[in-house]
Amino acid sequence: AACDGGAMLLSGDGLAVSHVTVAGNRLVNSWCGLGGAGIQCERGSPTLSNCLIIDNLAAPGHEGGGVYCLNGSPLLENCTIVNNHAEAVGGGAHCRAWYGYQSEPEFVNCVIWNNTPEQIGLEDAAAIVSYSNIQRGWPGIGNIDVDPLFATFGEYQKLLGPGSPCIDRGDPARSDQVYDTHPAWPPAHSNGARSDMGAYGGEQNGAWWPPLGEPGLDR
Repeated sequence: AACDGGAMLLSGDGLAVSHVTVAGNRLVNSWCGLGGAGIQCERGSPTLSNCLIIDNLAAPGHEGGGVYCLNGSPLLENCTIVNNHAEAVGGGAHCRAWYGYQSEPEFVNCVIWNNTPEQIGLEDAAAIVSYSNIQRGWPGIGNIDVDPLFATFGEYQKLLGPGSPCIDRGDPARSDQVYDTHPAWPPAHSNGARSDMGAYGGEQNGAWWPPLGEPGLDR
């Protein structure tokens, strides 16, 4: 059926939506008959933190396979936006402003990779990107364009595998909540305090890891 925001729709007139924070969510394998198969942010400025937005498909002729920002300026921090597709534009994310509105989303510590036809599409809009790994590059401080070396372990998809260039490459002013000094961190994988890029890094990455006292990922 036709829809906006196949997995999630955040829509409102500014203030209410601006105070919404979506954290630690999997937005995976959704299809949408319109735009924003993964998530659509319409007006307002919500925060999306530590979200996996992968393998979503917008309908033919529509935009925003992973994320569709329509007249909105969300903050996406430590999000992994991978393997999404839109036949029109903005496979990973599409940012659009019309009717006098503004669309200027900000991406910090994100990994945006292997989306088609492009990683970020703009339509009378702008995108502020920093400390992120964007395939084919994007202007901004700390951005890189290097294979993220993803790995999968059990239910965890798109982990940063050993030697990933995204480890300890996020905003140096931010730290991972859980890293290699934490009892929940698998001891076989070195990871310093500086924030990693992607959904499993950053100040709220503890939401993904087993609680204290439970086995780590490598056991």
